[in-house]
Amino acid sequence: MNIERALSIEGWMEPSELTYLAEAASRSRRIVEIGSWAGRSACALGMHTPGVVHCVDSWERSLTHNGPDGKLEPTLFNQFCRNTAGLPIIPVMAYSAVAAEWFARAGMTFDMIWIDADHTEPQVRADILAWRPLLAEGGIFCGHDYEFTGWPDVKPVVDELVPGARIIGSIWTTEQEGGK
Repeated sequence: MNIERALSIEGWMEPSELTYLAEAASRSRRIVEIGSWAGRSACALGMHTPGVVHCVDSWERSLTHNGPDGKLEPTLFNQFCRNTAGLPIIPVMAYSAVAAEWFARAGMTFDMIWIDADHTEPQVRADILAWRPLLAEGGIFCGHDYEFTGWPDVKPVVDELVPGARIIGSIWTTEQEGGK
């Protein structure tokens, strides 16, 4: 798995975690990533999937007054688009719950659902509950920052709602040892 392009993008994913995502993506045709920021993990997913990655993020915190007319411009979103250019990635600029509802209404399911968005207790809970019903049979349901001290709310919510999750670095996953 070549993760060099992903490693060149600013972010918090460790090389071993990016390698896990790349390997899981190589077996997944329909992927959704919740929380994309600058595109580090999206790049690892997009470079290795035989299908497509839907990247859901509001990119709300990326708005700055950099426009020539003084208007707000989504600079981080633009950076995300540059970082993931040429990959089978569809950005979905929306809040997580709204996007989950859109996909549910469209009858879509995913082979892999990757959650790495808002890490507060109510939002981790809402993301897991909103997206889990959209997991295809035999799919991989996973997320980031399980035991990261900066986000103490993730672990207890995952322990409650995804009991028995396997831990890889700071990733929690329903995928069993050795793949699907």
